[in-house]
Amino acid sequence: MATLQKGSKVYIDGFAGLIAGVVVDMLCQHDSGIVKYHTSASVKVTAKTGRGYVRGEVVARPVSMVVPRECVRRRKYSTRILPYNVLV
Repeated sequence: MATLQKGSKVYIDGFAGLIAGVVVDMLCQHDSGIVKYHTSASVKVTAKTGRGYVRGEVVARPVSMVVPRECVRRRKYSTRILPYNVLV
C-alpha cells in the first residue's frame, strides 16, 4: 500500500482536477498515533497549469485532498483513487 509522506510525488485533488506536486512538509496534529482529519500537507506544485495554480507555488491542503500518484488509476471514462497510508 502506498504511503503519503514528506518528499512523495502527489496529486492535489480539487475542483480543477488532479494537479501534480511534491510534498514539502507535513503539518501534523495527532493524538497517540491516530492522524486526524485536520492534519495538512504543504505541497509544491510541479505541473504547468492555468487552472488556479502556478508552477513552484506552495499550497497547504488537508491530507484527504492530497493523493500519492501511485494510488491514482485512470480508465477511459473514470479516475479511481485507491486507499493509502499517511506517515507523519
